[in-house]
Amino acid sequence: MSHIVFSTALDELSNVPGGNFGLSTPSDPTQTQPRLFTLYQTTKYGPQNGWRLVLASKGASPKTVEAAILATGPVDFETAEMLIFDERGTMNVEHDTSDNHQTNQNVTRAVVRSSAVPVTAISSIANHIRRTACFPLALKETSPLSQDSMTGKGGILATSEEPAILVVFEDGVFPETVEEGVQKLREENGGSAEQCIVFEDTRRQDARVVKFS
Repeated sequence: MSHIVFSTALDELSNVPGGNFGLSTPSDPTQTQPRLFTLYQTTKYGPQNGWRLVLASKGASPKTVEAAILATGPVDFETAEMLIFDERGTMNVEHDTSDNHQTNQNVTRAVVRSSAVPVTAISSIANHIRRTACFPLALKETSPLSQDSMTGKGGILATSEEPAILVVFEDGVFPETVEEGVQKLREENGGSAEQCIVFEDTRRQDARVVKFS
């Protein structure tokens, strides 16, 4: 969860009461599209002071989701959790315990099955990153990336091949490094369930790779 939150790919919103958290917009009043975003402490800025990752599935009532988010209380320095809402608005809470295999599996499965992040073929990952900067939310404007060696911004995507791989990369990681790492994971593990691979250590071609399956 923390890798997703700190990838810089998501919208970061204040946990202020009364906000609709971008779930309902004039162009999408009933939330026909899934949403994935981060909430941070109202009196602070950014998730480094505590965070709540929110995944609202397609069709979940914005009012139901918003009410449930606010009912969980304020975000504080100890908050590190994910709220997952299904299409009926039913909420499941996962706490950030990176050594918990079941939590990692639940989060990976929920994100890739929600269609809340871009999907691309493994062989097209590098081109996809450079072309779109891989921002998953329509609320966040995308911009073309330069042709230098760095991606510029972190991102999140899922592979189109089944079972899907959730790919998270931080600022500055080479697009080609991401693509090659995902290809290697598929070749080595194959797998019958969704997996997650994280590329961290910014500004380095030999980015450290963390795998969850």
